[in-house]
Order: sequence, then C-alpha cells, then structure tokens
Amino acid sequence: VSITRNYGATADAKAKKFVKDLNHIYKQERSLWYDDFTSAGFEWINCTDAEASIVSLIRKTDREEETIIAIVNFTPVPHMTYKLGVPYEGSYEEILNSDSDCYGGSGVINSKPVKTDNYSWDYRHQSIDIAVPPLGISILRYKGKK
Repeated sequence: VSITRNYGATADAKAKKFVKDLNHIYKQERSLWYDDFTSAGFEWINCTDAEASIVSLIRKTDREEETIIAIVNFTPVPHMTYKLGVPYEGSYEEILNSDSDCYGGSGVINSKPVKTDNYSWDYRHQSIDIAVPPLGISILRYKGKK
C-alpha cells in the first residue's frame, strides 16, 4: 500500500481498507484464482522494464471478458503516461489502485476507462497509456470492445 501521507492511526485504517478491498476483488474476480496451479491463468506482459522498475502481468480465464491486468511500480516515481501492451482491443477499467486517496496515497489513479490504441507494444497488437502510481499497484479489468 502506498502510504505517503496521513501517518498514524488513520494510515493504519486506510491500509486495512486496502486489504479488505483487495480481498473482495480476489473473491469477485475469477481470473485471480482460475487456473492458479497451471500457467494457463497467468501471462507476463513485461517483466524486463528494469529502468522503470515496473512489472506487468495478465490473469485470465477461459473467458476474454474476465481478463485482469496488474501493473506494479517498485519506485517512488509516478509515471503519468506509461505505455502498456494489452491482449485485447477495447477498454480497460481500473478496479483497484493502492495510490488512491482512500488508501492514503497521492492520488495517481486512472479514474476513467482507458481505450486501446491500435499500436503494437510489449509484443502485443494493442496498447494503452495509463498512469502508474509510485510504489504501488494498479489493477485493471477488461471491459470489452464498447
């Protein structure tokens, strides 16, 4: 949890809220536990961006609409426009961001669904430009081709 301000008891409550929300998402999002013991439910997007210290991955099921993207930044430097290859054309909606104000973060979030570009990146035909929080994780859900 990215806690950069509001230290003390308030920060503890915000960290607990983050864990509660993360557990809720884990139970709700089938792709986070589907095929957990095989490689079929997991795919790296990029695990080699050492310069930015960012890793990104896909959790998936047998249904395209259940696809989840996770991106983790291991530095205190936010990236306001980070290009990321994605598996499907359409839009992606952020469903959890550890840097959200409600968790005590600095507020580097993706408040609106992000539409794909027909621009190849990370060995994928589609890409998105997203804000990546400092010392945090962003989890996005595929919303389809709407």
